[in-house]
Amino acid sequence: MFITTKSVFIWNGEKYVETHTEGYEYEGELSLAYGQDDLYSREDQSGQSPFPSTNSAPSLQDLTSKDIASIMADMGYDSKDIEDYAGYIPEFDPWKSEYASEEKGIGLSKINIEKQEIGDQRKLTEDLFGLGQESLQKQMFGTAQAGEQSLYQSYQQGSDIESAGLGKRSGITDRSKSSAMSQYGGQMESLALQGLEQETKYKASLDQLSHQLSSLGLEEQMIDVDYRKEVESEKRQYEDEFWEFMTFLKSEFKVGFG
Repeated sequence: MFITTKSVFIWNGEKYVETHTEGYEYEGELSLAYGQDDLYSREDQSGQSPFPSTNSAPSLQDLTSKDIASIMADMGYDSKDIEDYAGYIPEFDPWKSEYASEEKGIGLSKINIEKQEIGDQRKLTEDLFGLGQESLQKQMFGTAQAGEQSLYQSYQQGSDIESAGLGKRSGITDRSKSSAMSQYGGQMESLALQGLEQETKYKASLDQLSHQLSSLGLEEQMIDVDYRKEVESEKRQYEDEFWEFMTFLKSEFKVGFG
């Protein structure tokens, strides 16, 4: 099997592509990697643990933050073994996490831009709605004044006819008033419907913008989940590789036993 000690990836605009790999071929025996909780239960064919049993196993935090010499010293390896073999054990290189961090930053920046655009759109929607309502109020006020003027003219028409000695013409006056009221009522009803339409569209636009913000919030959470998963996966992969190599030292060179 090929044991990878270093890989280089570049972003091609859609995904990361591996451009360089370093490592070595290994054809010896393998033992499954193990975690901290069952380290002392793991034994090779001789019934012994791959590291000195009098010392504790390194945690995942130790493996990904300390240098190999310190890790081996904590595990109980003597200075000669550390000097002879520490240089062959690959140290943790968080290159995937670094790329993931950059990708997360880009993703969050994009979301922040979209949030700003939604905020600007909301402000514009509110301003336009306010202007529309103000215009309707002015139209209603003008319609009310026009209606009052029409009624006044109807009364004035009846008064003029009577003053001319033609007597009262209630039919003419009533028809004139009825026409004025009908026209006034129709105009006010039309303006009221326009106002209702404006309000309905305004609320629908705000709801849509709110949904877009909620969707962006979910995208933020997924970006964070993907980032943490990538970081954790890289650490766990290194943990497996580390214990495979330590088992290799034990099985091939008998290193790790007191």
